[in-house]
Amino acid sequence: MSKLIKFLFLIFSAWLLQSCVVTNNLYLNDPEPLGKGSGSVYIGAGTGIKPTIDSISNNSKVNFSNKIGAAPILSIGGQFGIGEHMNIRGAIHFPQIVGGLGLRGGVQYGVFPAKSKFNVAIGLDLGGVWGRDTIKFLEMSTPHEVNQAFNADFCLPISYKFKENFSVILTPRYSFNSFDIKRYTNKTLSTQYNLYAPVLSLGIKIHNFYIESNAIYYNNTLYPHFGVAFIIPKGLAAESKKQY
Repeated sequence: MSKLIKFLFLIFSAWLLQSCVVTNNLYLNDPEPLGKGSGSVYIGAGTGIKPTIDSISNNSKVNFSNKIGAAPILSIGGQFGIGEHMNIRGAIHFPQIVGGLGLRGGVQYGVFPAKSKFNVAIGLDLGGVWGRDTIKFLEMSTPHEVNQAFNADFCLPISYKFKENFSVILTPRYSFNSFDIKRYTNKTLSTQYNLYAPVLSLGIKIHNFYIESNAIYYNNTLYPHFGVAFIIPKGLAAESKKQY
């Protein structure tokens, strides 16, 4: 029994250490402007986007299924107000927790003042992800994995604040994703896969907790994705320092 547990643990570890590159899909698109000089940070987890590979030919050609796959990501990020209506933001995310490294930066302009019950904004995010190469485990090679990916997302978040600490956010978004898959027989060659899809996100913000669901429409199919995050506003962090 102990050997079986050790074997299953090794299999699980190998799954975590795959070079799976997953583009971020957790954005926390709150259109409310923070105001100049104010900021917040967050830590969250969700599911990201990756292409699904059907098979690999003898000549190392990658055959895609035209379907979207999902994998867990851990994300740490924040945003900062550079004007009364303008926020900049950035994040680091880790595909499959430890399977790579992703960076993202973006800007958002909120139309109405921060205290408005109704708000709308327009935003742009650019990101890149880099992962490990194919690894070997117990003399078996893992499937071809993506080595890098880039994405650009345009969004139009719309929110309504029902109470001071409760708001609902609906975000139409269009996502451009480009994945670079290395050939197993010749690492100098790669196959590029482009995935463009409209996304509709529904976010619920309760106090400092944020819950997000995404519906990605690709190749006549809807793919659900989910994410959660805890937001630490600048004021809360300052209060914590004063207590110590």
